[in-house]
Order: sequence, then structure tokens, then C-alpha cells
Amino acid sequence: MGVAPENATASLVKPAATIEKITESVSYAYYLGFNPSLFDIYFIKNDATITRLDTADVRLYGKEGNGNTMSIIGRSGIKISKIVITLKSGYAATTEVTGDSSPEESIVDLVRTYTFDSPSSFVEIQNTGAGTDQARIDALTIYYEGSYASSYTINTENVAAEEKPLLSLMFGSRFTNSLKDNLYASGTSVTYGIAYAKTDDLTGASKSLAEALDAGDSFVHTIEGTPVKVDADGTANESGDYSQIGVSLNHIPETSYGTEITAAVYVCVDGTYYLMNTKSYSIKTIAAKYLMEVSTSYEEHLGLLGYLASYGE
Repeated sequence: MGVAPENATASLVKPAATIEKITESVSYAYYLGFNPSLFDIYFIKNDATITRLDTADVRLYGKEGNGNTMSIIGRSGIKISKIVITLKSGYAATTEVTGDSSPEESIVDLVRTYTFDSPSSFVEIQNTGAGTDQARIDALTIYYEGSYASSYTINTENVAAEEKPLLSLMFGSRFTNSLKDNLYASGTSVTYGIAYAKTDDLTGASKSLAEALDAGDSFVHTIEGTPVKVDADGTANESGDYSQIGVSLNHIPETSYGTEITAAVYVCVDGTYYLMNTKSYSIKTIAAKYLMEVSTSYEEHLGLLGYLASYGE
């Protein structure tokens, strides 16, 4: 067991890739940078027509006072004493926050703070705005206390398949802007992302990942991403000398944890794929490490799963 330090906080990390459709029974804590040993985070559609996670922010869509709800639940002894929400300008619909008791609300411009007299085992944030106004969460900090399990088990043999935990793996690459500019200049269509396949499928077809990708084999998959400008240490900076891509392979079910995959970050120039450091990985090994040591920083995600990443030109 672990004990949360005094005034412990956990902060939102914006998603590395968009999820177009939310599964209400799935916790997205890890996907938003929160330690799944501490919290479960669910999204409920209610009367809104959509639930969705975007790379730019967390969006609570509205519908006549009964829009999306973001539910934060403390795990195994964790209780929440306060949350601080920062909304985006132009997307600051009315929100209602509830817990085991009604919190005290303080609103200063786009920053909304909700403090509980007695720490709450859960917090629900709902878009209760008029019409279809959105509440876009640009930042979220959770203040919490209590004891928690020091690791998050992935052994759920007695749990129904649809309730088993899902996993996201981060793939990343960092390269100089000059290299990126040269790639863009070399063709009319340049895209970035990750390519991956089950290693068994590649072995059975006697092909490398690159060969299977070029052949258009159906067992090879790609996920497109967008490079962002960063400094050499990965800090976001529009004037940085480097570009970095981070792409998530999302919602891997536990039934696939024993699978080995071969994966690589790619650059596709006019339909031709160029792969960076193709390697094979055991999902089970990575899943166990990720869930035991999950970080709360996007950059630390790339560091933690560094053996998935290719840094350099």
C-alpha cells in the first residue's frame, strides 16, 4: 500500500491521439495521464449526440442542460478534496460539479475551483449549459489524499471480458526540423504515424514490416499522427529546432496482452513508407511495466516506454 503525500495533486495530460468514440464502461485515466492505481475516469454521453477525446483538450459536449459527464472515482481509499478546471475561451459552458457532498465553487474568468469540506470518493463534472454549448477542459488538477494500492493488477481472470482493463501504448520519434522540411520538399503528400502488425503474421508471411506495408497486407495497420515543434529535450516550443510525433496504439484488450507486435514510426512520402528503427515488443511485458510505473507526464510516457521510441535523425 502507498499513502498520498500531503497536498498531493495529479494533473491532466492532453491525449496524444483522438478517440472518436468513447466506451462508457472503460476508464480513460491512463490515457489522460492519471495513475490508474489512484483513479478511474469515465465519460457518459447523456443527451448529447457525441462523446469524444481530442488532442487539443477534453471536450464535454452539451445538450439542453444534460450534456456529457466526466466521472472521476478514487480507487481503494483515495478521496478528492478539490479540483481546479481551466476552460478554453469561447468554450466555457456552464458546468455542475457533484460528489459525496456539494463543493464550494469559485469561478475566476476561465478557472473554476471546487472544494469539498469533506474529501469525496468521486467527482462528476457535467456540462449543464444551454443548447449544444461545449465545455472544453484545457487543464485539470485533482487534489487528493488517502491510501492506495502500490500497483495496478492486470490479472482479471474473474472479470467479464467487456469489463477488463484496456491499455494504450505510446510510440514516439523526434527529429530535426531541417529533416522534416526536406521530407516535405521531397513530395506532394507527406504523413507521419506508426505502422504495426502481429509478429506471428509477419513470420507466417516471411516478410518484414516494411515489405508487408509496401505489399498492402491486411494484417499491417497504420495510425497517422501530427508532428509538433519542440526543444531538444521534448518541451513544446513553436520556435524549437526539433519536431516530435507521439502516437498511441489505443485500447488493447487484455486478451491481446500475450501478443508480440512489430512496430515502427513511419514517414510516408507520396505513398512510399520509410520506417524508423523497426522492433518487436511483447505487449504483456510492456503492459505490466506501464501499469506498475505509469507516469503523469506526456514526456515521461515517452521516457517510460523509451524502448518503443526512436529518438534521433
